[in-house]
Amino acid sequence: MPRMYSSGLGGGGGVSTLIVATVGDLPVSGTLGQFALVEDDDTVYIWNGTSWVLVGGAGVQLGHTGETPIANGSPSVAVVFPIAMPDLNYAITATITNLTDADPIYLIIVNTVKTTAGFTAELNAPTDSANYVLEWQVSRND
Repeated sequence: MPRMYSSGLGGGGGVSTLIVATVGDLPVSGTLGQFALVEDDDTVYIWNGTSWVLVGGAGVQLGHTGETPIANGSPSVAVVFPIAMPDLNYAITATITNLTDADPIYLIIVNTVKTTAGFTAELNAPTDSANYVLEWQVSRND
């Protein structure tokens, strides 16, 4: 049986509650903006009006940023996350940077592989030097 705790004033001036539950007894619904702490796996969820959405907790990765060098002559670059995303519900934002070459080529990125462990960015042409870097960010879509 979940336990409910009053957590002070809510955003609308009313009293908000925190649900503390185990995986097996998380309620099937909640009130908009209500948080639930699941003790079994130290995760935190928020009720979005339709379902419980994972927003954090021990071992839960909600986003990454990084830079991955692109080898000379490479038509693609694989990115591996330091910690896996919980699922494929994430967005990728990426750009290619070359601050060294006097006349770098124009490259377009298309993401062709997406896993919880990383993604692969295909380029419209192979790179013409080893001075290109893929700067990227991933974040949860929730």
